[in-house]
Amino acid sequence: ESEGEIEGEAPKKTEEEVETATEETEEQAETSEESEVEDQTVTPEESEEEETEGLSEASEESDDSKIVELPSAQRAHDPKRFVKLVAVVLILAVIALAVGFQLPAVKERRIRSQAEKAYAAADYTAAAAAYQKLFGYDQQSEEIYLHAVDAYADAGHHADAIALLSNALELYPDSSALRAALEALNPTVHFDPAGGDYTDPVTLKLSTDGGDAIRYTIQREGDTTKAEELEYATPSELRYSGTYTVTAHGIAKDGEAGNASTETYTIKLDPEKYHVNDWLKTDEGVQYLDESGQFLTGWQTIDGKKYYFDENGYRATGKTEIDRDSYFFNADGVMQTGWQQADDGWYFFDETGKMLTDVWVEDSYYLGSDGRMLTDTTTPDGTTVDASGRKVSDLAGFFKDHPKGMVVIQSADRQKGDEYATFAAKAYPSHNSDEPEGEATDVTVKISNRAWMHYTDKKLPDALVTDAYRFLPHIGILNPTLDENGVITKFDFILGSQG
Repeated sequence: ESEGEIEGEAPKKTEEEVETATEETEEQAETSEESEVEDQTVTPEESEEEETEGLSEASEESDDSKIVELPSAQRAHDPKRFVKLVAVVLILAVIALAVGFQLPAVKERRIRSQAEKAYAAADYTAAAAAYQKLFGYDQQSEEIYLHAVDAYADAGHHADAIALLSNALELYPDSSALRAALEALNPTVHFDPAGGDYTDPVTLKLSTDGGDAIRYTIQREGDTTKAEELEYATPSELRYSGTYTVTAHGIAKDGEAGNASTETYTIKLDPEKYHVNDWLKTDEGVQYLDESGQFLTGWQTIDGKKYYFDENGYRATGKTEIDRDSYFFNADGVMQTGWQQADDGWYFFDETGKMLTDVWVEDSYYLGSDGRMLTDTTTPDGTTVDASGRKVSDLAGFFKDHPKGMVVIQSADRQKGDEYATFAAKAYPSHNSDEPEGEATDVTVKISNRAWMHYTDKKLPDALVTDAYRFLPHIGILNPTLDENGVITKFDFILGSQG
């Protein structure tokens, strides 16, 4: 019985040890305990000996004993015990797998696989994050950097992609692939020629190694207008003296702007070679170039004379409309005032150079709505003007109001006609001998070519007026006789000092 009790307790101790080992394995996950299980498992030979001893001892026991101990071999093959052993093995396998899964090489393959799958699925943000983990485990290579850069760029993290490439080039300075990738994301703009000082105009060309689109601005020093950003298509001309700041950036493959590059050009044109502060005559017209070599536009005063240049810098001549007003410039482009004759008639321009319209000028000439002087017609106020544009005066009424009045004509001003001559005359309210007196009024006088002059101060025969034109520089008309058309057919005359 003593031996049986000892032998009966042995299997129980083995189960407790196995359970203890299982708990330690689950908590610590260090090593497999299969060897311990094997050490404590009963061999077939030992089982047979224990069975014999058990039967012998059992025969010696009392018949009324009801306690029967199982043989050791049977206890070794207990199903519960087997399940526990399997559980231990599985736990150890999981622990071993988990430990192996955390190895750097395994992690690198796993995370890289995640990154590639995310990129293939167009989940660029997840791909970029996965590649970043690789760098955290010190898993780096040119290939990984290139993949990571693509993920960052496609995820919209342009600046991060450039920074990553810059770091990669510090590790792999001789990598042409990394440099090409950096150029694609941050194109370098080349300036031809480079910035500097020049005495001739500069034709500026911009380019990138990859032929990328380029955006640029040109800001001239002193110009307060903000430069407009343009897309480069053809070379730009820096043709005038001054300092120019040119800023340009390429458009990367992801559509983002690359880093800007700037060059400064200072141009001072050679005055002996270029028309600075001088007139420049071309087939299109005449321009004036200032000290920078730039042509002038708008109103300009040069040597005390006023000129107007259009938006292309060409000088105005003739009658020209500017801001809804008309001006007149002579053949040299100088602005004119007063009476000016154009191809279609006479115009009058005030002291500021503006053309007058719908108004009497000098109380004798009427300017129409287009500014042109009216001739041989009736004005809007009912006044008649002759072929010369002068107002036809009511001489009969004038002499009725001024019995001592005198109208003076200048023979040299005669405008010949078939039936009569026309004069721009001066009408005076009085006279003293052959000298007129009082304030003069401009009038138009028509004298028949067959009119007679009667001398009132000389005993001379009446003379034909056409003969008098040849020897009298001026004629003072008194008491005229007019026909129904207002043409003088006869008048008195004082020879006076001309006799």
